Amino acid sequence: MEETSTHIDNLFQYCQRHLQLIDQYGPASEDVDIHRRILYINIIDALSRTIGVEKTNRKRFVSFVRKFCEWENCDRISLPHLAHILRYIDDESLDPLKNFVINRMSNWMAGECVKLSKDSELSEILELWPHHCEFPQKIKGKFPSHFQHVHLLYTFRNSLVHEFRLPGIDFNMWNTDEPYYIHFNKFGGEEREFDESSWQLQFPVKFVRRLCQISMRNLEDFLRDNNIDPIIAFRSSTYWISLDEP
Repeated sequence: MEETSTHIDNLFQYCQRHLQLIDQYGPASEDVDIHRRILYINIIDALSRTIGVEKTNRKRFVSFVRKFCEWENCDRISLPHLAHILRYIDDESLDPLKNFVINRMSNWMAGECVKLSKDSELSEILELWPHHCEFPQKIKGKFPSHFQHVHLLYTFRNSLVHEFRLPGIDFNMWNTDEPYYIHFNKFGGEEREFDESSWQLQFPVKFVRRLCQISMRNLEDFLRDNNIDPIIAFRSSTYWISLDEP
């Protein structure tokens, strides 16, 4: 019991120390903002190992965020992402879903900071989603869950960690710790005609930091309440290859 408590102390002192170092990293710039997000999300990823029993990284990460990050809108469906997929499908059976998405987004105003609370709940989308034997079918290889923000955060994480880039365009328009959409028009040619109009999803630096800070606090309480030693999730030895690895 005492050893477990010491290990918990050590883990969160270590994480808090690095969180403060990331906060001090600068000077502020677009590149530094990317670096900070990578480092914050790596802390979340590492902490998810302490309670992760899921077989895949995605399932472990998503489960951890849902349980410990207090993100109210994490399971809402990103309507712009869903609309993007639906626009390339010519199938009359999907018209009710298409019309629903169009109508929900019709009151989004360009120039406004559109919060994720404007997105739909999963239950609303499931009512219109095609099913087979009571189970949702794939649309263009995607289930409804693929459009949930918690899964988009995992896509965001992969783009940062594995490709060293943001998955979309980073505007940094509003000083907020909440995700939001911003309307974007891409111009082309001398006549400045619209080539593309889109709603760009933004995961600000302050938002990723907030998830990191909250998850640290909630996980620490969880580990203490359940007397879970977090150190067993991390291998440390002279040799880098474990006998347990395939």
